[in-house]
Amino acid sequence: MRLYSSIQVVTASKSSKYLYALAATALALLAHRFAAAPTPEGVLPAPELPLPADSSRSGPPSPAQPSDANPTVASQLSERWKAVESENVALRQVQANLEQENFRLRQQLHDVLQWILDNFRGRYPIPEHLVDRLHVTTLNDDFTVHDDFAALVRLSPEERRQLDAAFQAAHGMTLGIYAEVLRATVPSPTELVLEIPPHEDQGALVRQQIRDALRAVLGDARLPWAEATATNDLVRRFGYFGHGTRTVRFQLVESDERSEPRIRVRDEHSMEDPAGGRTMTIREFSADQLPHEYESLLQLLPSP
Repeated sequence: MRLYSSIQVVTASKSSKYLYALAATALALLAHRFAAAPTPEGVLPAPELPLPADSSRSGPPSPAQPSDANPTVASQLSERWKAVESENVALRQVQANLEQENFRLRQQLHDVLQWILDNFRGRYPIPEHLVDRLHVTTLNDDFTVHDDFAALVRLSPEERRQLDAAFQAAHGMTLGIYAEVLRATVPSPTELVLEIPPHEDQGALVRQQIRDALRAVLGDARLPWAEATATNDLVRRFGYFGHGTRTVRFQLVESDERSEPRIRVRDEHSMEDPAGGRTMTIREFSADQLPHEYESLLQLLPSP
């Protein structure tokens, strides 16, 4: 009986160990089977996620500096950078020059447009082919600017003073030339004749002086108008600038109606024309008192 009980205990003990081993083997087989099971069709395996980056570093890694990697490349880059800076400075200077030139041209355009508005607003413009037919009185008897000429070319008070001085200086220059070439004769006790022979070279100097003064005061915009309208009067006032022969005759004329005689003046100018003929211009008038232009001629004569 005791032997049977002992056998039962031993048998039970061995059975428990066997069951434990069998259970462990089954679990291992099941684990291996599930681990090797294929992925179901149509289901993608989960992607492997990269490990998170170190949060202490921000942005992409800095490339190695050229100076550290290759000193030659660093030197070339430095020289290129200096060249680019020099080109940039040059381009900025060019831009500044262009801006200044643009400002100057805009100001010049503004002045021209303003002059057009001042001179043509409310007026009828004159066709170009008729400008040379428009003649105005340019000078007064004392060789100052006439009001008509000042209004035509829109002279400011300062411009008018400058032209007054220029015309009077040119008149003084002309009288100096007359004093050198003038010939006076006395045909009768009541008659005096002054003859001024040609002096084209000296006259050209006077003409150039007047033209330079007009250009300096009027500028290129108004100069053509002044020359087109004032040339005839200036030529006559300044003795045709030495072209041809000028003869001025003074004569005292008695009158029964007056106790004092009057002075008759005959101003002749004779000049050969290109066709081989001769052109004569005659101005004749009587006056109680001589105009300044003719009074200046008499002052060139020596005192009796």
